[in-house]
Parts: sequence; structure tokens; C-alpha cells
Amino acid sequence: MRRDAHLCPCCGGPMPDGPTPREELAGLVVSGPIKQAILRRLARRPGHWVSVHDLVEAAYGDDPDGGPLSAPVAVRGHLGHLRRLLPRFGWTIEREIHGYCGYRLVLV
Repeated sequence: MRRDAHLCPCCGGPMPDGPTPREELAGLVVSGPIKQAILRRLARRPGHWVSVHDLVEAAYGDDPDGGPLSAPVAVRGHLGHLRRLLPRFGWTIEREIHGYCGYRLVLV
């Protein structure tokens, strides 16, 4: 299958020639292991909603206590930083609060 025959996970339209979303994001340098874990989790399936619980698990899953009590607040803070960083790379993080509290990585 040709690369341009791939479909965008966000809109379902054809993907242009060039790097795939994972390839694009693989070159992005993000400081800190928590932000890296959150971005990896969102980048696993761009365009698909990920719950705050799943992002907390991705960020603090190795912590025997499951992370701090304020882990959901901390994750939201890291998401805010990523939301400011990603648009210059052609990506953003959308937030859904009506009926499902989650986030997804999409093309700008």
C-alpha cells in the first residue's frame, strides 16, 4: 500500500506524502518522563479519546502508590504544556468534557 493511501485517524481523509503521525511525533523532544508518557499514550492512537484515568496510569503506572493524590490535576497541567507546544509541529490536544472526560491528539 502506498503511503498516500493511508487514512488520517482524525478526519478519515487521505494522509499526504511524508511522515506518518507516529514518525512525526517520534522526533519531538519533550522534557520530563511524565510528559513523555502522556504524549506516548496519546500518540498510540491519534484521533481517539483517552480518559484522564488512562493518562494517569500511563504517567504514574510504575509508581507503587499509583502517583500522588493530585495525579489527575498534575496530568492536566502537563497536558496544558503539551497543548502549547504541539501546534508548531502541526498537532494539538483536544479536550472533551460533555459526557466523556478525555483528551485526544489531532492534527491542527
